[in-house]
Order: sequence, then C-alpha cells, then structure tokens
Amino acid sequence: SFAGGVLVSYIFYKKACKEKKPVYTITSNKMIVNAVSEFGSLKILYDNQEVPNVTATDVVFWNDGKETIQFDDIASADPIRIAVTEPNEILTARLLNLSSPANKFWIEQKNKTSAEVHFEYLDKGQGGFFQILHTGIRPDDLQLLGSIKGAGTPRLIIDKKKIITLFVVAQILIVFLLGWFLAGDMR
Repeated sequence: SFAGGVLVSYIFYKKACKEKKPVYTITSNKMIVNAVSEFGSLKILYDNQEVPNVTATDVVFWNDGKETIQFDDIASADPIRIAVTEPNEILTARLLNLSSPANKFWIEQKNKTSAEVHFEYLDKGQGGFFQILHTGIRPDDLQLLGSIKGAGTPRLIIDKKKIITLFVVAQILIVFLLGWFLAGDMR
C-alpha cells in the first residue's frame, strides 16, 4: 500500500540522516546546605573564602548524532559552557573522564560564574564527564549553554529511571487515595 511505502521510506530516511546531536545529563548532590546558619559557629571555607553551600554537579556531555561535531562548529559568540545563576559561584570545574584522548576534551573555568567546554571533535557517542563544585542548591542553578552550528543548543537528557519511578509512585498514590475515598463512601 502507499501508506506502508511512505512509512518504510521515512524509516530508511531517518536511519540514513547524518545529524549533529549534542546532548548532556546533569546530576547534582548537595554536600553542604545552609550549614553556617544552622550551626552558628561553623565556617565552610573554599580557597580561604567562606561559602554558604557546596554542591557537586556531575555533567556528561556527548554527541548522540551520526555526524561529527568539530571544534569549528561551536559558535564563537556562544561557546559551550557551564554557567551558574547569580549570586551562586563555581568553586572548581574538573574533567573526570573522556571517551577518547584524541578528542582533546577539557573544561576551563573562565570566571566565578562560567566554565567553558572545549574539544577538537566528537564522533557519535564521544564526549566527556566533568564535575562542577558550586554554591547553588536548586536544580536550575547550573546550566549548560552554547550553540553548535547545524545543531543548536545542546539538549538535556532526563534520566528515564527517575521518570518511571515518579510515574509508579504517582500510580500507587492514586490507587491508595481512590481506595481511601471509596472506603469512606461505603461507611
């Protein structure tokens, strides 16, 4: 049939498409939150400066597309970078692992609010894993920003396990509340 032919053609077209697909994940672990205000005489210092909070955020950035992302593909006016919202600060940024030394993947802290991500190229599945220590405590206090020619802004990949867990918990809660509501009507 015509519809079947169109569907098969579309599937083969999508498989053959080469595209740059920069993606990333972010996982934050709050290490110290408001400890100074809760324990009056406690002081948390980083590089001899007092800090109110310390959060370790792991960021994994990679190319999920079939087309190689080259260094020249990064917009010079909008480089790939990690940024924290004001008044938060980046304490340190470090590379923990990379998929291939040939990529020359690195992270460079530019100032107290930004660290740039650099690489020579990223083939499919290649990227880096880095950690940012910062003073933010909210999930949106740290963002990956920047533009890649032909791909746009890197896309956040949300952990599917967390979504499934939330969905299951919501389903259980709905069943519980429905049972409780119905049990109340039967009395």
